Amino acid sequence: MQHRSDFNVWGIPGGNAEEGEDLQSVAIRETMEETGIRIWNLRPFGFGSDPQFETVTFPNGDVCQFFVMMFYTDDFEGVPVVGDDESKAVGWVHPDALPDMLPNMRRSVEAFQRFEGTGVFQMI
Repeated sequence: MQHRSDFNVWGIPGGNAEEGEDLQSVAIRETMEETGIRIWNLRPFGFGSDPQFETVTFPNGDVCQFFVMMFYTDDFEGVPVVGDDESKAVGWVHPDALPDMLPNMRRSVEAFQRFEGTGVFQMI
């Protein structure tokens, strides 16, 4: 996870596409930039689009509504390291001991836990 510098709470690595990127490439690039962890063999487990949770007002006043494809992988290498000014800290966190985090990202963790238990793609 990533201790975000913008909201001063924890979150899951992620971000927006750059021109010409597909969703998996975005997840791979953002994870590397924000945590120093290289990931591959991503598999989708859910999609988030509930405006109640996916509409975020940033500290600078920007309001964005996100549509979030959620991936997981067991394939990674590296050790967590802060890689940019978007992160105050990075590290592994057990899902049973989640820190204070953005509500939409907490919902993503909960969706993954449901996915693990049911194998059903999560629409949140």
